[in-house]
Amino acid sequence: MKKAILILLILFCSKSAFAQKPCDKDPIYNQFDYWIGEWEVYDLKGNVAGHSKISKILDNCVVLEEWTSNGAQQGLTFTGKSFNSYNSATNNGSKTGLIILEEAMNT
Repeated sequence: MKKAILILLILFCSKSAFAQKPCDKDPIYNQFDYWIGEWEVYDLKGNVAGHSKISKILDNCVVLEEWTSNGAQQGLTFTGKSFNSYNSATNNGSKTGLIILEEAMNT
């Protein structure tokens, strides 16, 4: 009987540990919520340089930026993604980026 209670207790504790979403509960993960949305990005001359879409992914633990340049530049369209997250071990944010160069579509 003690074994059965112990097994049930372990199963209950492990299930509740996996069900927790720390990024929803700790406000430190919400520091960049002001950035979420769709943005038009301008260069220093006031021209539209591109478009940026910001969203939260992976149980609200990661901020995803999706960038697309405005039209072709020297025959290329620039797109990229960056992943921003808070690292509780170092008490800092970290960023990982990926830039993709694509040929501009001729329409």
